[in-house]
Amino acid sequence: MKASAILILIVLTSTSALAQKTEYFKDSGFWKDCSEKKASFKRETSKTNDTVVVRSYRMDDNLLLEERKFINDSPVGKWKSFDLNGQLIYAEDFTKLVYKQDGDVTHFADSEFDCDGCSYALFPDGSEGLSNYLKMNLNYPNIAKDANITGIVLVEFMIDDDGNATPFQVVKSAHPYLDIECWKLIESMPKWSPAMREGKAVNSYAALPFRFSLK
Repeated sequence: MKASAILILIVLTSTSALAQKTEYFKDSGFWKDCSEKKASFKRETSKTNDTVVVRSYRMDDNLLLEERKFINDSPVGKWKSFDLNGQLIYAEDFTKLVYKQDGDVTHFADSEFDCDGCSYALFPDGSEGLSNYLKMNLNYPNIAKDANITGIVLVEFMIDDDGNATPFQVVKSAHPYLDIECWKLIESMPKWSPAMREGKAVNSYAALPFRFSLK
């Protein structure tokens, strides 16, 4: 019995070690890695089943600064960030995001609306109206700016036969902080004029690129 108990303990300890990693940093931005002795901050990564949890701490008082979760490299659940006083500065639920694995836009056919009585979906006031809407409403979160996160996000969405826009997959990701803002913006769009085929309103699909730059 004693031998069996020791064997079980060794196996559990080994599994735990494989499922957790700790990195050490000098700065609260987690840019400058260092040894544990020189560190003021640490980041712990653990895995339980398919869920990876990343938590960042200040070491002298073990203050939680950030918590993020992933499944198959995609963000899930609620992410939280705190300032050095422990005040919540960011919270967002990423559960709704869906990522396309191969990165190709789908659901498009060049000839789909090339017919008499056919037309593409139209945003209020057309392309100019859409451009103005994006400029006025696209949020660039401070947490992304502070981390110098930039890039292009491409989101594919459906416009139903009543003109409602519904995102359904991120085709190109820049960072979850930016992806979720694009997703929410499409969700909050005013109604489009739906696509028409043979004089009847039908569902259609579109994709929009969103550029985030600090310049």
